[in-house]
Amino acid sequence: MQCGDIIEGKAKVCGACKAPMYCSAKCAATAWKVQKVARAQTHKELCDDNKRHMLRVPDVEEILRQFPWGRLEKDGTFSVDVARGRFNVLGGKGFGFWSHRGGPIAHLPTGSIVEAIHKGGSYGKMVEQMAKLYDYLDGSPLLEAKHPTDRDGWKLEPELIPFHNFSSLWAPPRLAFKVEIKDWNSWYAWRRLPKESPAALLLHFPMSVYWLLVDTLKVANPKAGSPDGPRVKLNIQYIGAEVELNFLPLFAELALLLPYHDIKLVFFGQAVHTIVSKAKASHPKSLAAQASPITPIYSYTAPEESGSGRIQVFLHAPADHWVPADADPALSAYGVPDAIVAPNAGLGSYAAWYPVILYAHQMDVPFGVTEYAEQSCETQLLMFPRLLESEAMTPGSVMGRVPGAPSAEACRRAATRRWQYPVELNPFQRPGQRPVPTKLPNVPNGFTIRVVGK
Repeated sequence: MQCGDIIEGKAKVCGACKAPMYCSAKCAATAWKVQKVARAQTHKELCDDNKRHMLRVPDVEEILRQFPWGRLEKDGTFSVDVARGRFNVLGGKGFGFWSHRGGPIAHLPTGSIVEAIHKGGSYGKMVEQMAKLYDYLDGSPLLEAKHPTDRDGWKLEPELIPFHNFSSLWAPPRLAFKVEIKDWNSWYAWRRLPKESPAALLLHFPMSVYWLLVDTLKVANPKAGSPDGPRVKLNIQYIGAEVELNFLPLFAELALLLPYHDIKLVFFGQAVHTIVSKAKASHPKSLAAQASPITPIYSYTAPEESGSGRIQVFLHAPADHWVPADADPALSAYGVPDAIVAPNAGLGSYAAWYPVILYAHQMDVPFGVTEYAEQSCETQLLMFPRLLESEAMTPGSVMGRVPGAPSAEACRRAATRRWQYPVELNPFQRPGQRPVPTKLPNVPNGFTIRVVGK
């Protein structure tokens, strides 16, 4: 809402685009001509685009409706807590892969969350209260000495678990390049899972990475490897990891999806830095305490019948943010990234993204992200040309004078290229609309953006 308060009673909706929700006619009138935050667009500027974005609603709802647990509320939203509650995996501490911060605070208290608290109002007060009530350190499972088993991690009935460690009872999937895995329906069929399984509620993270690599950026292909030829090597840098640190073993799915590939997946971010620092200080025998550029904290090799794909997961923790490969000698152990990916990135919301955006453009490194909403994708893309032009005029003003920063010539070349930024609906989004004050599709890992790529 424009005012920042919680809607009580029936919400008001724009009569033209049917998208934003308001607590009153006054609130709607204000939003029409007043920016909610600095540099944001008014509803008058967004209304026509909203009509186009609303055409996605049936597609988003259909993704949810295919699941028996996918209850669509009257306002079009989906209560993930109700779905999790059905399987007794609501979350919090001690729930294996399902452990998470909980409540309405999905991210670390930065950016818009801090702004909401500072602004006050009933919403700001609720956010502040919930942040304290549901306090949880993402990555806490990595303070243990070993990863949980499939059963202990998923905490579901065996027939609902997408196993990575197989047995005579739970056979591995067939070679991924023999089927077309293009959406949740085809993935569930390939994994021989019933739609009753809530696996999509967690696996949307690794599956979105898969989709970014094979469809958005086209740097990977299930058919690229073969048992007789050289293995395909992929070096992927994953930026902004938070809740994903609670279920790192689920990224083994990439080794099944990409046969005869060797994948290095390196995680960056504030939560990575925090959990590794804590582990080294007080949990010296834990998984996270072993993190280094030469020590993966998780490794997995798929069965031979599934293509023996391999993945190694690293935590890069010396800094709480991403830096270019040449800026940190430790990063040379990974090599130059074949791609950079980021889930639910919010590229225009955090200044920490600017060096990543510039580096990818100037060094032509494939960079793909997911975002919650198509509207936010398009709004954030407006910032890219200004950022490139600014860096071209004063090289190093954003990237800084650090090793690995592109040259002035690279800055100028990037600024003069005509970049295209396709935005697409992600078929591996988490099922279900978030409970936000708009009817526009707004879903975790909902949309993909090819920032830089083929």
